[in-house]
Amino acid sequence: MVDDRLVDHVRLLLLDHPAGPPMSKLREARLAAGLTQVQLAERSQVSDITICRIEVGRQRPRVPTARKLLNALKIPLDRFREYFPR
Repeated sequence: MVDDRLVDHVRLLLLDHPAGPPMSKLREARLAAGLTQVQLAERSQVSDITICRIEVGRQRPRVPTARKLLNALKIPLDRFREYFPR
């Protein structure tokens, strides 16, 4: 049986972005930290689905969510705009 969350990830990454998603600063930082989306979700208390959507540009995080993600990645909050531009 296929996990519905995996299907949602595949849909977001492939179907909505046939050429693949652009590499976001958040994704770069997560990969540099050696974390999967699930691991970052556990550390930040932000759902892995939300992280996926932010990384592919389908969702812009609210300030509290962005803070949780930056804190989990040990990125200073003064770099907020670098990771989450308007």
